[in-house]
Amino acid sequence: MPGPGPWGAFCPPNLPERPCCGAGGTGAADGRGPNGLGGPPCGPCPPGPCWPGAPGPEGCRQTFARRREEYRAVADLALRHGVQALLELHHQSIVSSASAAARFLDGVDPHAVGVIHDIGNMVREGYEFDPWSLEILGEHLAHVHVKNAVLRPAPAASPPWTWEWAPMRSGAAPLQRLFDGLAGVGYEGWVSLEDFSTELPLRERLRDGLAYVQELAKR
Repeated sequence: MPGPGPWGAFCPPNLPERPCCGAGGTGAADGRGPNGLGGPPCGPCPPGPCWPGAPGPEGCRQTFARRREEYRAVADLALRHGVQALLELHHQSIVSSASAAARFLDGVDPHAVGVIHDIGNMVREGYEFDPWSLEILGEHLAHVHVKNAVLRPAPAASPPWTWEWAPMRSGAAPLQRLFDGLAGVGYEGWVSLEDFSTELPLRERLRDGLAYVQELAKR
């Protein structure tokens, strides 16, 4: 098992001690979860909510600096319990791109905190040329999510477009270039299917997604 994925608020004193301890106890290598043990940090601390895309009343720069300072406690916890906390590159967060995550984790031990590369999230926001994004993350690259998304017309919206999850074989994400890039940097870690599309039944979706990823990895 690569690691648990708890969901919860990250804010001192509500630090992810229990997920760190649990991950270490199961022998899992890492753990993640939006705004918890890992995941995209965003929003103000409780009692204020953590709304995606709303970095807090003080603005993005100050929120980024504050969250970066707070996350040092997560790094310390991870090292203490012998696990690696993970940040997921996620649209509508302060770490939507590889560059943002690298700046967020500058000076942080990659054994303590790694990054989940998620091309399906990044085509929506934060996309960078795949080989470069992997190079930017460097030693912090710890896990890879694979999914796809497509931009569709939405006349009632402003702007009149919306992103929707798409089957693995279609959509905007250049998955072959991603896998070529992973081979180029010598990545040998986990690749997880995170297909949120609903066009195919679940079992068929999983079988076809696995077959497609295996094809991409062999080309």
